[in-house]
Amino acid sequence: MNNKGKGLVAVVIVLAVICVLFLAGGWMLMTVWGGFDWWRNIPERLGEAEEYNISETQEAYVTDAKRFEVSSVSSDITVVFADTDKVTVKLEGSYRSSQGTVELKKKVSGDAVHIYVEYPKFSGMFTWNRTTLTVTVPRDMDENAMVLNSVSGNVAIFSGWELESLYVNTTSGNVNAEYITCDAFRYITVSGNLVLFGDIADRIDVETVSGKADMTLKSNTGAVRVNTVSGNVVARLEKDAAFKFSFSTVSGDFKSAFALFTQGGNNSRSGYTSDWADMDIDVNTVSGDLDIKY
Repeated sequence: MNNKGKGLVAVVIVLAVICVLFLAGGWMLMTVWGGFDWWRNIPERLGEAEEYNISETQEAYVTDAKRFEVSSVSSDITVVFADTDKVTVKLEGSYRSSQGTVELKKKVSGDAVHIYVEYPKFSGMFTWNRTTLTVTVPRDMDENAMVLNSVSGNVAIFSGWELESLYVNTTSGNVNAEYITCDAFRYITVSGNLVLFGDIADRIDVETVSGKADMTLKSNTGAVRVNTVSGNVVARLEKDAAFKFSFSTVSGDFKSAFALFTQGGNNSRSGYTSDWADMDIDVNTVSGDLDIKY
């Protein structure tokens, strides 16, 4: 048998294995859902689902920890400020499920506090929730780090927060930080968009697949690193800002409102406003654009 024939046999075997696995998986699902008549049980299952009203709170003093982490799957996260000496997280809303409700939990490990939404291990076929997380903090947390995690929920941060570092992780949730002051900011997402106003002294790290990043920054920002596939990047700087930059792309476009000394071509370009500049902007994209504005 020639190589072409052997390759065809291999493809047929792989397809046969996939079909067997697909049928086996379908059989298991039908067994879990009640056999071949699972669809007849949908009205009954809908009737079994209950709606729960939720209002739960967890808190921790800022002097008791260096790092605070808040996590949820779909709840929107809002950071607000108060005259307080602790971090308070409140979960509110409603949750409908046939397998129980969600709970707000707290875990302390060393100098780290993790407050998170715990979901039923098996949420059931018919589940939805309308919940929000409100994180109340003191404005001044310059000795503390904060991590905010969400899958699809949006993150909103009111203006005036001072902290050591802020890390935000989402899958599709958007982040709007009205104005923050910190040493380091990091945002990792798949398709979420970032709007950032900030005074970031050390560095900014942004990683996206298709999410856009729009950043308004002070001139004392140290390093800005953005890696994206198709997301566009906008860096808004002060008119007298001095910076260096490098931009690597496959098909993305580059624009700048600043007079620049540049070298390289369309796919790999670098330059500076002045060679003594401390700010270093490094953007890598496949098809995303970079626009430096003032």
